[in-house]
Amino acid sequence: MPPYARFARHYDAVTGADPLHNGARVRGYLDRHVPGAASLLELGCGSGQILAALDDLPVLVGIDGSPAMLAQARARVPRATLIEAPIDAFELDARFDAVICVFDTLNHLPAPARWRSLFARVARNLRPGGVFAFDVNTRGQLARLAQAPPWSLEVPGATVTQRVEWSGDGPATWHVRIDEQGVRHDERIDQLAMPLAWIARALRDDFELLESRDDAGAPATDDSTRAYQAWRRRG
Repeated sequence: MPPYARFARHYDAVTGADPLHNGARVRGYLDRHVPGAASLLELGCGSGQILAALDDLPVLVGIDGSPAMLAQARARVPRATLIEAPIDAFELDARFDAVICVFDTLNHLPAPARWRSLFARVARNLRPGGVFAFDVNTRGQLARLAQAPPWSLEVPGATVTQRVEWSGDGPATWHVRIDEQGVRHDERIDQLAMPLAWIARALRDDFELLESRDDAGAPATDDSTRAYQAWRRRG
């Protein structure tokens, strides 16, 4: 089954409303680094939670590869332009003040070449001086999740159980089991964690680093729970 085909209907109930406060975090990046931003592109917009939090921006565009998730985003943010496409292989004839890829969406690209492809498209579609903001699950975090037992959550109409399988060298797989009134569905969501130094090397020709923090606001490392980064497009 394609990722999020069934999980999409329970996604918001499982994750809650913007659990990492990315809406406020992105707003902070805009206020600090690109005040007056009027246009934003979100790669991997999912169910539209973050776009909804930024709905006052004049131009909002979201890209996602899951039709089921985009259906929810259209209902949540009807005025946004939403496009079904791979986040590393889209074509847009536009430039934005900000491009974001949050809630470990970047980790969903399972090969380093696809990360580079996404970075190249961000550089192409971000105006000089604009901000590229993203967060990633680190290698340390995926390793820790793999050591933890499966966790379950009761949501309306279903029980959702997740566990993480970790190869020990970057790739990981999220196994999602959805039990809906005795009917079971299984989904597999592949992820990849890249070292932060690799990310910096891949971005440094087109971008300059503005911020790299962990959940506590300290400098992010490969052992942090998550790394939040903001980069400025050179220009």
